[in-house]
Amino acid sequence: METKKGNAFCMILYKDSVSYDYNSIINYITKNYDKYAYIEHEQEEEDKKPHTHVVFYFNNKRYPNAIAKNDFNSNTIDLKLTSCHLIPMLRYLIHYDNEEKKQYSIENVKGTLVDKLEKAIKGKQNEIDYLSDILRMINECKCKITFNVIFNYCIEFNYISAYLRYYAIIRDIIVEHNQKYLT
Repeated sequence: METKKGNAFCMILYKDSVSYDYNSIINYITKNYDKYAYIEHEQEEEDKKPHTHVVFYFNNKRYPNAIAKNDFNSNTIDLKLTSCHLIPMLRYLIHYDNEEKKQYSIENVKGTLVDKLEKAIKGKQNEIDYLSDILRMINECKCKITFNVIFNYCIEFNYISAYLRYYAIIRDIIVEHNQKYLT
């Protein structure tokens, strides 16, 4: 399994697993993660049993093996946990770009990232919406933020055009934000 550090992660869960407790993991995610989405998929093919796709996002990069061990008392192989690109994976929850697969309604997706999925399938927002999301991310962060974190966030959410256009403003806001967290 992938051991690459990242912000966005996806995993596949099975209700009948003997190596982890499905309900405990879903409960942990819904109670402890700010940014997540999941959907239950039916048996779509003969060789694939019903499963749940889960996607979650952290402001700071983490290792998948640390998440599996520390948050779920399991391992990345059992959870099929790996880092991923957020927007394509959110779209995959409903098989939006996979017409050959069973199509799911966005109403079946649960979690706090449903609004991101809705935006991702409705097409391009305007740059002010992107800037608003970037500023919200900065303001919600309770620690010092690096430009690398913001840049990766913008790549993950496809906000690069807004980042480049409003870089001077974003830079000033990050500097101001980070002054709160000087030791």
